[in-house]
Amino acid sequence: MKGIIMKVTTVFLVALSGLLGAMAAAQAADSCSKDCREYQRVCVKAHSQSACKSEYDICMKHCKQK
Repeated sequence: MKGIIMKVTTVFLVALSGLLGAMAAAQAADSCSKDCREYQRVCVKAHSQSACKSEYDICMKHCKQK
């Protein structure tokens, strides 16, 4: 009986850590997207729209890879 409880506890802890990891990754991706938008907003003030769009696209592609 004690062995079963240990196995169930281990599975639960592994599942919980996976869930927390997924939530942290989603939050990091959202933060990354916000950073890209902020960078683009600042970029447009000093450079052309097309140059800033290219930078934004690269930034967002990097966010998706994380």
